[in-house]
Amino acid sequence: MLSNVLLPTKENEIQNTTETTIKRNKLSAESYPSTDNNCSIQCTQKEKQTETENKKTEKSEIEKNEKCGFERLKFENQITLDIKCSESKPWISTIDTLPNGNLILADFCNCKLYVYNQCFERHKSIDVSGKPCAIAVINSEKLAVTLQEKKYVALVNILTRKTFRYLNTEDSCHGITYTDGNLVLNCLEKGLTFISLSGAVQNTISDVTGEAYLCSSDNGNIYCAVYWSHKVVCFNRHGDEIYSFSNLTMKCMRGISVDHLGQVFTSEFGKNKIHVINSEGTKSHVILSKKHGINNPLCVMFNSNDMCLYVSNNDGESVSTYRLDSSKE
Repeated sequence: MLSNVLLPTKENEIQNTTETTIKRNKLSAESYPSTDNNCSIQCTQKEKQTETENKKTEKSEIEKNEKCGFERLKFENQITLDIKCSESKPWISTIDTLPNGNLILADFCNCKLYVYNQCFERHKSIDVSGKPCAIAVINSEKLAVTLQEKKYVALVNILTRKTFRYLNTEDSCHGITYTDGNLVLNCLEKGLTFISLSGAVQNTISDVTGEAYLCSSDNGNIYCAVYWSHKVVCFNRHGDEIYSFSNLTMKCMRGISVDHLGQVFTSEFGKNKIHVINSEGTKSHVILSKKHGINNPLCVMFNSNDMCLYVSNNDGESVSTYRLDSSKE
């Protein structure tokens, strides 16, 4: 007796075999990608890994260089010059350098400016019409002086030892610096004011008011130590803020100076510390303290020509010189 089961024909066998082969090939392709694709994926992963490692290496080098140039910055004391005055005790409020390398000091209490040669011998004294808060060197013959409670800036000829012009500011000023052919003043109420040597106002930054002390870099950046706000603010030559830095350990900063790398030095009034801020304005540390001979400093000035940091020390009665220790690199 025949069953109802249909036996496979030769045509059906060929079709089933073909379908099975296709399925196996498909599974094989899914399980084992082609050699070209596999190589491409491996190469891409290797490139990404190499790129990541390069970025880590680059970051490590940057941090290493910054550490060498900032955290390991060292100064060694060279000499301390006692300032002599026959009238009353000196109070050196500002230190700057002339193009010939001579030092120019402002004696607040005695209303005088002193010029010292590079052997630390007094070359000349210049009388001014008030108590000098700060000075800005214009060139080898001229400088500008802010005077306490005077609403003008005195322009002084160093060679003749005479004030040859007064620039009306209509506001009391403390800090002053010279950059790009203009004077930049810290006016107590109006803020930072840019004026030409003829007295014409060029620009005003009203963000920084109150007592502040200024310096500028070769690229035209302006640095402000804002006394009562306990911060350092950096602006570019157009008045745009680059950074604002404050630190709980830094108070009442009266002195400020910037070096050739953009690192900023500040002195705390009434404290025995000199701080340095990195060029990005993100961190700081104490570079000199009482153990280095710092005693109630009033101002600081870094001279890139001789790589020395000058400090008005001992409550303004002396100037201490600290030379950069080049072996600490």
